[in-house]
Amino acid sequence: MSPTSKIRRYRDEDGTEWSLIRFKRYDHLEETALLPRQKAMNPKELKNALLARGATLDEANLDFARLEAELPPGCGILASRTGWHNRSFLISANRCIGDDDVLLNPALKVGSILDAPSSAGTLEGWREHVAKPALRSDYTAFAILHALAAPLFRFSRSSLQEGALFHLWASGSTGKTTALKVGASVAGPQAHLPDWDASTRALQELAATRSGLQLVLDDTEKIKDAAKWRVLGSTVHQLTGGKGTTYSQAVQDRLPNVKFDGWGLSTGPLSIEAEFAVGRNIRTDGDRARMIDIPVPGKAEGGIWSAANYPGKKARAKASERLANHAKEYHGAALIEWVTYLVANQDTLEASVTGYIDKFVDHVCPDQGGVQRRIAQKFGLMFAAGRLAIEAGILPWMPRDCGRLLSRIYRCSQQEAQNPEKPQDDPATAIWQATRDRNVLPRFANGEDIKIVESCPGFIAGPSGKRRLFMSTDALSVLFPDTLASTIDQLTSLGIALKGDGGKRTRQIRVSVGGRQKKVRFVAFNLRSLKKAAVG
Repeated sequence: MSPTSKIRRYRDEDGTEWSLIRFKRYDHLEETALLPRQKAMNPKELKNALLARGATLDEANLDFARLEAELPPGCGILASRTGWHNRSFLISANRCIGDDDVLLNPALKVGSILDAPSSAGTLEGWREHVAKPALRSDYTAFAILHALAAPLFRFSRSSLQEGALFHLWASGSTGKTTALKVGASVAGPQAHLPDWDASTRALQELAATRSGLQLVLDDTEKIKDAAKWRVLGSTVHQLTGGKGTTYSQAVQDRLPNVKFDGWGLSTGPLSIEAEFAVGRNIRTDGDRARMIDIPVPGKAEGGIWSAANYPGKKARAKASERLANHAKEYHGAALIEWVTYLVANQDTLEASVTGYIDKFVDHVCPDQGGVQRRIAQKFGLMFAAGRLAIEAGILPWMPRDCGRLLSRIYRCSQQEAQNPEKPQDDPATAIWQATRDRNVLPRFANGEDIKIVESCPGFIAGPSGKRRLFMSTDALSVLFPDTLASTIDQLTSLGIALKGDGGKRTRQIRVSVGGRQKKVRFVAFNLRSLKKAAVG
């Protein structure tokens, strides 16, 4: 046995003991293996496991029992998530603030493909070039407060029943992703923002490696399932509930059980309320308390910069570009200073956080209970984070700034929840209305040449009882400029849209347009199903 070999003992949250074994590979590189202690105590299993990882025969013949007997008493913490463990905070696999020995389970490999928390530049640079200009937009400032609130979630359990996902929504380019990047700069780089294009297990592992940190999920358009409402509902309930899928003990070394504090920020072209409406489903109050819609002003109104008084689109675009570039240059230092402050002051945090939450709730909804109060409490956690971060010298804002911008966004979100504009979010209704607005579309019998005018969005064909509406992709793109592909997929799953050539979304048809023959891409709809979905 080589004298360079060594072991450390850990215990996970379920009480299972593990051994971290450090050894030299045949190529002289140092390697580690994390094994269940029960497996490591079996000489044959231990030898096979180390050989499989490249250990030399000498290294693999480890006298585990003797080395373990020489260890001091006590175990480190094998963590299935980042965030708080005992009195320490695990920021990433390589950084823990506090005195506890905490190891992030190496089986959680999300950080290898996404940006792990890290730092660049200085805190002063971030304060001056990111935090200060971010205050010109309620939405970029909100994203910063959201990120700072994530490590405080532990100290809000007397007020908050569960985590939350705040959803910034608007159609088109309105600066939503810029807001995400600014918020993400609190913890680290933003070159690879996580998005919704992931399996359930991948999202759970992502939540585990962002527990106690801001969980970013960009663009609900990336959800491939046509029934987005179902994915959003089940996934967000799980992420905000704090526990992933439970796996058998036999695969724990590959698929560890994960827990997390889910505190997310998402974007998309439609509100969560609208996504449910598209699927003909109604959200419960429990859904609304976990998935909180925040409307962003439209592009014509200035998007995230609507209140910044920039002179035009170019000025707003430059502001977004400048802020995103500064966030790339200065990031991560704020989280390190913030967590260091929280670890040092953790004994007084629960009382402070509870007091700030109550103060915010009393301000925005003193006479309301139920879901409005639950949502206000989550905004209140961000209010607490902002006030404490100002006291700690991390945020260069005035104390009143936090309350004012959070009050505006809270009231805007609740006003939108009480007055949702559902008709324009319903694709079937939008398509049906578009055909009605053009009076009667031309009708053709089977085999008849299709002749339409340039401005005509489509036509109707087929025998009685099996009528099909054919709308050009150009006409549909006007109705759904940012969501055409996913809208067609949704309508196909509902039996309203019909698959085209080779199972594709569209079909190519030769038509005469203004007297000229040309091939045009159309989407076919079951006319009866479309009408039923639109008008009942």
